Amino acid sequence: MPGARATIHVKLEVVQTVISYLLAIIGLVTVSVFVVGTFGANLKYSNARLMLVNLLRTNPYQVERVSATMQGTFFEGITAALKTGAMMGTRDPNVIAQATRPAYDAAAGAAATQWKMTLGKAKLAAGAALAGTALPLATGKTPAIPVIIIGLIAAAGFGWIFLRKLEVEGDIVKARAEILPEAERALIDGRYVAPPKAQ
Repeated sequence: MPGARATIHVKLEVVQTVISYLLAIIGLVTVSVFVVGTFGANLKYSNARLMLVNLLRTNPYQVERVSATMQGTFFEGITAALKTGAMMGTRDPNVIAQATRPAYDAAAGAAATQWKMTLGKAKLAAGAALAGTALPLATGKTPAIPVIIIGLIAAAGFGWIFLRKLEVEGDIVKARAEILPEAERALIDGRYVAPPKAQ
């Protein structure tokens, strides 16, 4: 019987090692997918503000095309505000403000919610990677060096997503104060009358 117990113990260690590696790798791959997704809309606010203000003053119809490439940011709120303000059919500043601000808040709130959901999923993935690192510790073993490295990389990816989420939420607040008035001015001055027709 002692030989059978030793064989079972060795098999359990192998299973534990395989599960540890699988958890770490799956967590890292999942976090990596979310991190890569954050690079699509990674434009600094100061540059984005200059670009949008310039477009709103010269050719506000281009704002919608630029915004299509910047999903999950305040660009969505500016586009929604422009479209809603144009649909009001007036150039009265009070009416335009009553339409654009709620439209901006709704679209920007949806973008912020999207970031919260992404962060939650990344947290689960990073947790899986760290669980793969902690699994050997439960039996008093030292985790393998690659598993530790994978867990740390996944935790760093989660940290990147968290910082990016905070940056986007701050940009949404700043854009409401700095860029939304320019969008309203484009509507009031008649530079943006109606959304362009889909081609």
